[in-house]
Formats: sequence, C-alpha cells, structure tokens
Amino acid sequence: MLRSTRWPATIGILGLGGYLALTVPLELSQGQQSAADKGFALLGIVLGIVAVVALMSRVIDWYLETLGSRPEPLVDARLIPLRRRGAVFLIWGIGALLVLDLLEINISPLIAGLGLGGLAVALALQPTLANLFAGTYVMTEGVISPGDYIEMEGGITGYVVEVGWRSTRIRNWKNNLVVVPNNKFAETIITNYQQPTAAVNVWFNCGVSYDSDL
Repeated sequence: MLRSTRWPATIGILGLGGYLALTVPLELSQGQQSAADKGFALLGIVLGIVAVVALMSRVIDWYLETLGSRPEPLVDARLIPLRRRGAVFLIWGIGALLVLDLLEINISPLIAGLGLGGLAVALALQPTLANLFAGTYVMTEGVISPGDYIEMEGGITGYVVEVGWRSTRIRNWKNNLVVVPNNKFAETIITNYQQPTAAVNVWFNCGVSYDSDL
C-alpha cells in the first residue's frame, strides 16, 4: 500500500521543495504569492486524488488475493469491478469540483445541471438500472449460483448457467438457453433444489392404470 503511493508522495515532496524555494527566499508580490499558493494547491489536489485512487486499487487487489478466495467472502468478487469504477469516477469528480472551486469558478450551476442531467439519464435508463440493481441484489443474496437447479414461479426450470448484471441465464431440459431479466428474476418466487443440500429432489406425478399388477 505504501509503494502504491510512492510516486505521488515523491512528486509532492519535490513540489513542496519548489514552493518553499520560491516563497521563502524570494520577496514575491501579493499576486505572485497568490499564484504560487494556487499552483501548489492544485498540485496537491491532483496528487491527493492519484494517491487515493492508487491506494484504493491496491486495497481491492489485496482483498481479491487474500479474502476474495474464501468460501464465503465478505463481498462478492463479481461486484468488485463495478464498485471500483464507481469509486474512481466519484473520486475524480470530487477532485474536479475542488479544482474548479479553487480556480474561483462557481460550481453551483454545474452541480444543479449535473443533478438534472442525472435525473434525466436515470429516467431514460430506468429499465437498465432496474436490472442492474436487481442483478446486484441477486449476486449479494447468494440464493442461487451457477450450477444450481431451480424452478421459477412461471414454470421455467433448469440449471443456472450465469448470473450477469442485466440478466440470468438458465439451461432447461431441452438444452435451450433461457434469458431472464434480473428485474423479473428478483421479483419472482424461486425454488432452489440444491439448497440447503446439494442433492436435487424433484417430485414427478406418474399415472398408473388400475389394471396394473401391484
């Protein structure tokens, strides 16, 4: 973790040395001092963002190497890539707002515009987002996993092939692939025949003629 922040820390120390070399021995004017302070602050924000992103990536890699391989990990490994992208995007977004604020640019209209734009995008992508959040729910609940034999409320039966972000794929007895959107999959009633034990027990109704020999 310390090695992941080595380069940002090195550049920060060099930047601090350059800043002190300019401001301490030289008699800078008020405008020059303000420009030097602003430049060093911008450098500090960028280096801080880079250090946080590198540290977060290293922590996630450490988790995947040590804890992610356990039988019951704290976080499903399939959720890690999406959470990593979201965290990186959030960190860089906050850093960009801090830089704009430091440059004395009013960010209030930008925040309001981003809020309205995000609302419009959320409304336009409502089915996709519903399947995405439902996929997160299906993955984190651990109710089903690839290889389980399940039966859905609508009569769909088969073996789970893959649980993705948008849909869950089931292979039925005819060796056909049934793709179920996660939004519908999370709302239906599911019978998992391989939990809590791995044995598959299925009831079959068989008719017998009255003339049959007992």
